[in-house]
Amino acid sequence: MSEEFKKFWQGNCSFQVTETFPSLIAASKQVLPSSAAHFVVDPKKVSFAFNTIKEVTNAANTNDSLREDLSRDSSKGERKESDLVKND
Repeated sequence: MSEEFKKFWQGNCSFQVTETFPSLIAASKQVLPSSAAHFVVDPKKVSFAFNTIKEVTNAANTNDSLREDLSRDSSKGERKESDLVKND
């Protein structure tokens, strides 16, 4: 049986969103960007806070098709015995 793992990165970035409206009133009423908006991420201002590695299981169509690898505390980079998962 082959194992697969997915790695997820989380962090912050700087971005700008633009959207065109037919009038000033329409623009002022729009609180959040719609699906018509254009997002631009500044690649020079992307920072990564932490990452997580999860094992991909062969369980089809289930919510737990990814199992988190808890052998490391991602925020501190330290191993915690209480986080080890025992497979019996």
